[in-house]
Amino acid sequence: MLVRAFLPPAAIEWVYSRGLFQGVRLLFDGLSALCPFPMVYLLAVLLLGWLFWKAHRFWRHRLPPRVRWLRMGKGLLSFFSAVVFFFLLLWGFNYGRLPVHRLMGFPLEELSLKDLRAELEHSTGELVTFRATIPGAGEEALAPEWPPGLVDTMRRHLTAVLAKAGLPARGRVRLRLLKPRGILLRISTAGVYIPF
Repeated sequence: MLVRAFLPPAAIEWVYSRGLFQGVRLLFDGLSALCPFPMVYLLAVLLLGWLFWKAHRFWRHRLPPRVRWLRMGKGLLSFFSAVVFFFLLLWGFNYGRLPVHRLMGFPLEELSLKDLRAELEHSTGELVTFRATIPGAGEEALAPEWPPGLVDTMRRHLTAVLAKAGLPARGRVRLRLLKPRGILLRISTAGVYIPF
């Protein structure tokens, strides 16, 4: 955490985001291709199994209570230290990189309420126009199925935008739907990135 706290954004950008993380991303993209379901399910099962095993060992051993509680405290500290370490190594350093708006040359300016309303009206008009081009789209909500080839189309366009901005676009991130439907909305997020 000290490395992350004191490393300048430019160093994180070039050493981690454009260097080490590209290898991490390729490794996990390759592994996720082998798994036909979201790997977060596998992670949850392994974590629950590990917790059950640790709890079983905690209560099974006939050690004095003080020793047992000290071991549990040490184990929890080790666990949370490993979580922080692997989070930083596999993803977390990206939060310290150079801001994407600066890398892509977007100026940041504060918008007035009038400007925000104008942008909302403009964007709404564009969305209405785009929706009219979708075959079978009416006033009701669209069906939840993905159109054929959507992931490849999105990946191709995103890769082009990133390449144009000079940002690395290696790897093939896999999109997986989590069940039950709407589970991520219950925790106020639209998606998760878990590299394993």
